[in-house]
Amino acid sequence: SGYLWKKGSSWLSFSYHRRLFYLRHDELCFVPPPPSAAPSPAPDGGALEVSRTEAERRIPLGSILNVRVHSKVKFEFELVCASRSYRLRAPSAQALAVWVTT
Repeated sequence: SGYLWKKGSSWLSFSYHRRLFYLRHDELCFVPPPPSAAPSPAPDGGALEVSRTEAERRIPLGSILNVRVHSKVKFEFELVCASRSYRLRAPSAQALAVWVTT
């Protein structure tokens, strides 16, 4: 498990966002950030905590068709799946090697 930078899924998005990735059973899972929401006011005028449920995203390992290294300088690789591709960046060359060979 560890943090990777995931490229936005929109074709217009060129930004990368840090996500926690981990293996669970036969799936590669990651947790997107919680949606931004302003706290709602409490009946007494104070602020209430906003409870957020983080939806775990899962990529079945069996759906990964190919793993391509795009840049050894930027530690960037791509998981090519049947339904879509995921462009990811590792924090170091050592982390890239672990994620690509595991």
